[in-house]
Amino acid sequence: MVLKNEDKLMANTKLLKTIGLYQILNSSSPKVFGYNIFKCITIIEAFIAAAVVLGCILNAFFCLSDLPETTRYFTIGVMCTITFFKLCCIIGYSDTIWNCLHIITSVKYLTYKYHSKRMLKVGRKKSKSILILFLVVWITVYVNWMFMPIVIQNSYLKVEAGNLIYHFRTNIISLVYPATDKFYNDNFLTFYTMEFIIMLVGIHCTFMFDMLLILMCTTIACYLKTIANSFSTLGNGEHHFMKNSMPTVRYDETKLINAFKIIIQDQQKVIKNMKNIYKVIRPVILLQIAAGSSVIILLSVITIMVKLLQHT
Repeated sequence: MVLKNEDKLMANTKLLKTIGLYQILNSSSPKVFGYNIFKCITIIEAFIAAAVVLGCILNAFFCLSDLPETTRYFTIGVMCTITFFKLCCIIGYSDTIWNCLHIITSVKYLTYKYHSKRMLKVGRKKSKSILILFLVVWITVYVNWMFMPIVIQNSYLKVEAGNLIYHFRTNIISLVYPATDKFYNDNFLTFYTMEFIIMLVGIHCTFMFDMLLILMCTTIACYLKTIANSFSTLGNGEHHFMKNSMPTVRYDETKLINAFKIIIQDQQKVIKNMKNIYKVIRPVILLQIAAGSSVIILLSVITIMVKLLQHT
């Protein structure tokens, strides 16, 4: 892959390397016993997410008599299931994603030399602006979420289990562990560290997959618009000069046909990449839609049940 001329790329490759996505997909990354060390770390993260899902299921059964807490653990379990699935998709489709990544890390991905440079430049700025906005919003949310239990120390979670009531100090996720509330509160920093690590796994997964999704979608949209513009301006030398600040080009019939073929080849390359990345993101998006719908339905049912109980 061409990683020079960073300002001419559709993606910030330094950022991809910072979050580790580039190294996970790159077969030349450092290896341990023949295995990509970054993939091994991702597999460990997937096991952590799976363990949290199992913990949420156990917590939900433990708090069956406490409907709000059961609902909360169900929601957390759904979120961690999506995290686990995203990590599995990144690992399982690593070769496909790596081949698709060429579309955003290559300066000369499009072959036709008269594509609108202005449109490509606008597309690059739009892609990077959306990515920066995504990072700023989510980093702000996650930082506040993660450090709130340290800032607010007098907040406790009331959990009803059987005939007993427990008061656990509010944590990042506030899972219920096989320990008394006294032991938990006395060793809060230990449990906080555990949930801090769990949260980091969720953040890392969200950044990797969602950044990939944003970059691929904005890049493909930009390229398709640019190709459509090239089709509409093909053979119009004056139009090229007016729109793209390029010298007037006069085509003969042979050059027009060759240019048309090159534009079609560019279009086919982009569509092929679009189909390949669609195979990767489709199951995750469908799972997110299904999970979000199930949570909304569950919350609606619980709200109705609570109101009915209040009236009776």
